[in-house]
Amino acid sequence: MDYENIIEYLVKNFPDIQEKLNEEEYLAGLPHCIFEIVLIPYVSGLCEMGAAGCLIRVGELLEQMVECDDIKVKELVSVSFFEPIVLADEKMIPVLQEYLRPKSLEELRYRQNRYRKRVIADGRAHED
Repeated sequence: MDYENIIEYLVKNFPDIQEKLNEEEYLAGLPHCIFEIVLIPYVSGLCEMGAAGCLIRVGELLEQMVECDDIKVKELVSVSFFEPIVLADEKMIPVLQEYLRPKSLEELRYRQNRYRKRVIADGRAHED
C-alpha cells in the first residue's frame, strides 16, 4: 500500500464506493477529499446499519494505513479520516471503535484527546 495507489486499494476492498466516485469525478486524484467526502459518509452508513462484516474490513484497512511505511498514507488516515470524525461526526465513533485494531484505536484516542483539549481551551477563551 502506498499513497499513489490508495484509492485503487480502497475501491478494491470496498467496491460499493466506486459508484459514488463516478458521481464525484472532480475528486479524481484527490485522496484527502475522497476520504472526507466519500469514505467517511460510507463508513458512517455502515455504522448506522451495523454492517459488521464491512466494518471489520474498515477496521483492517485503517490499521494497515496507520501502520503503513508510507508517511503520506499515515497522514491521510489521520488528517482526512480520524480528525474529521472526531471534530464533526462523533456519533459513529462508539460503533466504529469496536472494529478498530490497536494502532488505529490508539490514533483515534490521540485525536480525541488532542481536540477535546483544544475545544476545552477554546471554550474557556470564549468565556473570559
